[in-house]
Amino acid sequence: MFGQGDLKNLVNQSPSGLSSALDHIPMSGDVSEAQYEQFATRFREAFDDKPHKGGVATASRLLAMKHPDWFVAVNNANRNTLCAALGIAPTTLTLDNYWPSIVVPITLSTWWNHPRPASRMDARIWDHRAALLDSLFYKPI
Repeated sequence: MFGQGDLKNLVNQSPSGLSSALDHIPMSGDVSEAQYEQFATRFREAFDDKPHKGGVATASRLLAMKHPDWFVAVNNANRNTLCAALGIAPTTLTLDNYWPSIVVPITLSTWWNHPRPASRMDARIWDHRAALLDSLFYKPI
């Protein structure tokens, strides 16, 4: 987040807007598209008075930290390979279409719907399964 100065300022000086956005996403269990849309609306509003707006990279990073079994952070180092794997053009990915382009295909996949493993270590990985996609698609730039 080094290059996102407005986010750093929001977190340090007025975090209530981001907190309000994240409050729409539950800590565990299912996430609905309506909850995501409420998050996205509040997230955008948090940047209303800022010269730079938070985008899909910033939003998805916050979402992946809050609910790592549902969300993967998208950034310049994984955007091309992740989008290619999901069959979408990387240049078209936005906060508006993150849910149908990223979340829906992930949550429809067989591996995502596999039952939670009994082993403690395997269960921990399963609990972070969407966020861990970053490690598969990350290509240093």
